[in-house]
Amino acid sequence: MFWTSCEAWRPRLGEKHRATALSDDGEKFRAVFTNSKGSTKTASATLLMVVQGPAGATGPQGPTGATGAQGPAGATGPAGSNGATGATGAQGPVGATGPAGSNGATGATGAQGPVDATGPAGASGATGATGAKGATGATGATGAQGPVGKESPPGPRGPVGVNGATGATGATGATGATGSTGIVAYQSVSGSVQTMIAPTTYAASSFVFAGPQVNMNLNAGEAVFVSASAGLGTILPGTKFAYEVGYQVGAGAVDIVTGAPSFAMGIPPNQEIAYAASYIFTAPSTGNYNIGFIVDNFGLVPLNDNNDNTVSVIVLS
Repeated sequence: MFWTSCEAWRPRLGEKHRATALSDDGEKFRAVFTNSKGSTKTASATLLMVVQGPAGATGPQGPTGATGAQGPAGATGPAGSNGATGATGAQGPVGATGPAGSNGATGATGAQGPVDATGPAGASGATGATGAKGATGATGATGAQGPVGKESPPGPRGPVGVNGATGATGATGATGATGSTGIVAYQSVSGSVQTMIAPTTYAASSFVFAGPQVNMNLNAGEAVFVSASAGLGTILPGTKFAYEVGYQVGAGAVDIVTGAPSFAMGIPPNQEIAYAASYIFTAPSTGNYNIGFIVDNFGLVPLNDNNDNTVSVIVLS
């Protein structure tokens, strides 16, 4: 089998075209040409094997022909496989800082960490400047009055002032009311207390005179001062009695001038004690009065160890 070639010549265009095919010796072939005007074919030809002689010596190289026009670029071939990764190059210089990126979304709040031990107190800071004075507050309520203070001792006596000029004599005043004349009457009496004052119950009507009395006439409304005393006692234990000054109008009952007499209790036997009372009363009516020392013995034994008494009466206007 041999490679067979054929050429087509276009004299007007100066073109020559060659076609090559693989054929056996003795086969027939023809060439077919096709263009935009149609197609044509050559007459058939018989392939004859021509034995090529040995190659002659290489002739000298001819001169380089003129460079032909650049043919059209062929179709891009398929991409070759990636080559082996080259060695890492040296680190280049740090580039300029790019603009800050936008803030990312806030992450979820993490769990609270354990509380650490309290650290030592820091040193006190410097005192700040005094703040501006605040507005005056409202006046508070008046407080309660405090206790009266202790009276101070009197100050030293000042010097005597200069006598002033004598004033003009004033007009004579109106005559005043007639004043009291003072003591209208005075009378006193003394004597002995009766030998025995019998026991009775305690009551205003049970009082009796002890010893003599002053007898005098009084007008209603007159003030009467009475002072009286009497020595009283008993020879037996168990004595209790009341005493006071009193009066009797005419033959009436004996009246207590105060309404609140004094009391004596538990006089030791065989011992006499002097008792006294005084009072000022107003005569309730005009009449004859007996005035003296009165007693109400409400003990268990009689007053039977008695002595002297005295009664003094002053009538005031």
